[in-house]
Amino acid sequence: MLDSLAIVVDDNPLIVETIAACLSCEGFCVKGFTFGWAAVSWYAENYKEVVLVVLDINMPEMDGFECFDQMRKFNSEQVIAFCSAEPRAEIEPHIKALGEVPYFQKPACLGELAIWARTEAGFPLPNDLRLA
Repeated sequence: MLDSLAIVVDDNPLIVETIAACLSCEGFCVKGFTFGWAAVSWYAENYKEVVLVVLDINMPEMDGFECFDQMRKFNSEQVIAFCSAEPRAEIEPHIKALGEVPYFQKPACLGELAIWARTEAGFPLPNDLRLA
């Protein structure tokens, strides 16, 4: 499981560290970025190793939607989720236009994010963590 690489992109380094710690506890190696352009630059060289990506939406210079578009140019099947403080009602139309992309609302999203990540990576879930 520790060879399963996840990327976390958020302009707040504390959020990157928090989500990275959550995913690390679930068995992922995590690479964190605080700039979308830096994540895309790294991803362009390493996308074949990446199992999943977690993107913030509102970031300076390159937002999460642009990161999503750029990453999907390298791997159109890349598993990506958005994790943002934006109210779901405001973001939902934009995300639905992208297809089946999960959205987790900060700050209370770590449990759901962990279950999603384990499921997408094919990791077994403990019986008490299965989604209803």
